[in-house]
Parts: sequence; structure tokens; C-alpha cells
Amino acid sequence: MKKIYFCLPAILTGVLQLSAQDIITKCNGEEIAAKVAEIGDTQIKYRKYENAQGPLYTLPASEVFLIRFEEDRKSTRLNS
Repeated sequence: MKKIYFCLPAILTGVLQLSAQDIITKCNGEEIAAKVAEIGDTQIKYRKYENAQGPLYTLPASEVFLIRFEEDRKSTRLNS
């Protein structure tokens, strides 16, 4: 029983961390868990969520359908 009480906070922390990320949805339906660094007119710059200190990736804005931010804000459709 004590093990359950010990594991419960760890599980809840893990669930909260999974939801604290930006989700980039591409036009083809692919979703990327990321931390968006910059949104420009022609490109989106982000870091992969698994490696927040890693390299900065660039994605053409025309390939991005929607960005769901961790604050539960949604951007508008990026390409027309």
C-alpha cells in the first residue's frame, strides 16, 4: 500500500509533463511534440520536446496546419 502512495505523485508528475508541450500538426496529419521557438511568415522554428536543449529545427509554414500551445491556445490555420 505504501508503494502506491509513493508512485502516485510520480505518475501524476509524468502525466502533467506530457501535457506541457506544444503540438505542431502538419497538413498531412503528422503531429510533432515540440517547444515552438519562433513563428515567422514562411517558417516555424522549434525544438523537439524530448530534447529541449537540442538543435533548432525549421519547418516551412506551408506544411503546418495548426499549432496547439501548452497554454491550450490554438493558432489559426497557418497556410491558406
